[in-house]
Amino acid sequence: YSRRHGAIYCSNFYTADVKVIDCATNHVSATVPVGERPRAICYNPTGDKVYCANTQDNTVTVIDAATNTALATPAVGKQPGVLAVNAPGNKVYCANAGDSTVSVIDGASNSVVATVKVGRNPSALYYNAANDRLYCASRQANRVAHYRSLPAHL
Repeated sequence: YSRRHGAIYCSNFYTADVKVIDCATNHVSATVPVGERPRAICYNPTGDKVYCANTQDNTVTVIDAATNTALATPAVGKQPGVLAVNAPGNKVYCANAGDSTVSVIDGASNSVVATVKVGRNPSALYYNAANDRLYCASRQANRVAHYRSLPAHL
């Protein structure tokens, strides 16, 4: 959801696109093509961008929320399915279930700047700005781990 644009973004798994829904009219105002089997979606207010994890082709599509156009599609780990935003740091974290990693995407360059190994099959992410920690739940490891600044220089 983007309060700035009054829009909701919805990934469509079978049609490989993101629908932009105008909150004032409740109608689709734009359709943005993305990668195959899009799943998770998030909005980063720092860069005014929407990120969509594309599970089948192991990418994340970066969308300009002002123009509803794709800006970049960086490659990430295998089977990306969960995203979290670090707005103060202008970073997006992408959990990749297929290789048990988290990719760190820089919001300024729209590129992956780090990949961090985490527990098996990461299934949920949450970034807490109050303590600068990313929490990652790993389904097959039955645990939640936390990471500070993934790594500290990011």
